[in-house]
Amino acid sequence: MSATTASSRVTIDDLRVSGSEVDPVVRRLTEHGVAVLPGWLDPTRTAALAAEFEASFAAAQSEPDELTDTGKDLSRHYGRTTTGTHLKYGNAELRAGLPVAHDVFNDPFMRSVTDAYLGRPSTLNRHVILTDDHLAGKEVISYHFDEIRSLKFLIYLDDVDAGNGAFEIIPGTQHQGAQIRVSEWLRTGDFNAVHIRVFEDFSDDLFYTLFGHFKPFLATHSVKVHAPAGSMIVFTTDTIHRAGRLDEGRRRRVARGSSYSGLWP
Repeated sequence: MSATTASSRVTIDDLRVSGSEVDPVVRRLTEHGVAVLPGWLDPTRTAALAAEFEASFAAAQSEPDELTDTGKDLSRHYGRTTTGTHLKYGNAELRAGLPVAHDVFNDPFMRSVTDAYLGRPSTLNRHVILTDDHLAGKEVISYHFDEIRSLKFLIYLDDVDAGNGAFEIIPGTQHQGAQIRVSEWLRTGDFNAVHIRVFEDFSDDLFYTLFGHFKPFLATHSVKVHAPAGSMIVFTTDTIHRAGRLDEGRRRRVARGSSYSGLWP
């Protein structure tokens, strides 16, 4: 683990970036694996994006695809999650049907951050996913890294606090996450067989060997992102992250794009 995480607990203040300057975001991504931009979208654009979000789900005609046996939702468009549903779009699809989302997820700032962090060439927000979490659960998704490395831009469409699925991340774990991801792919070569839920999939001894801490201690280093609608979280998916508790009657609407190194179709 990075010296910062091992020696002192990173707080939300260490992750925040004001405005839309690229360099501070890239510095936080490099050191911590995450940057938080409170209120990045102004209220007018946030409301417009939320309106498109609502219209998109209202227009979905079929039943959403069920979760797979592994619990991973690989739907190409409309699918269930453990706490709700999602809609998945290719970036090119947004232009005609979701012009606000297209404008937001092709913002020059996102392009600059992606190029600076992932290098060039890179693919900006290849997919954009709208997620509507509204079914109560102890957590929206447990701690994990992603099977394929990406840089994600996640935007809150609601004010988010401890009761409606706040994004949580363990800063500084991106290096171990990357090592585990590569090892898992070499072990299995199968997307569905890659172990990504490190707290659940790995023994206490293996976990300690990988992270230098036992599970309860490392969990105390998690940073919860409580922030108003319009806030954006930029993070590398090698960093261990999750979405927390969703209380009865609460709702969590987010839109997120996934960017990748290289040119993806």
